[in-house]
Amino acid sequence: MREEFIKETKIVDKSEEEKEMDLYQEIEVSKKKLKAYYENLNFASGNLIDYYTYQIKAEEAKFSYLMKEIRNYLKD
Repeated sequence: MREEFIKETKIVDKSEEEKEMDLYQEIEVSKKKLKAYYENLNFASGNLIDYYTYQIKAEEAKFSYLMKEIRNYLKD
């Protein structure tokens, strides 16, 4: 499995509606990644267990950050 890194556009250059939509899209992507990582962890063995555990922890941190951002955005 190979992931490609994509340069993201700056969120400050977008309208408020675009910012909100981007946050919701990123949350959905994060949910899908977490689901895939958990499913892969069920079938992992050896060093792959560590790999998927790390990926899950990292994606959970990202998901938590995105949820805080959307809550802050909705407060304003």
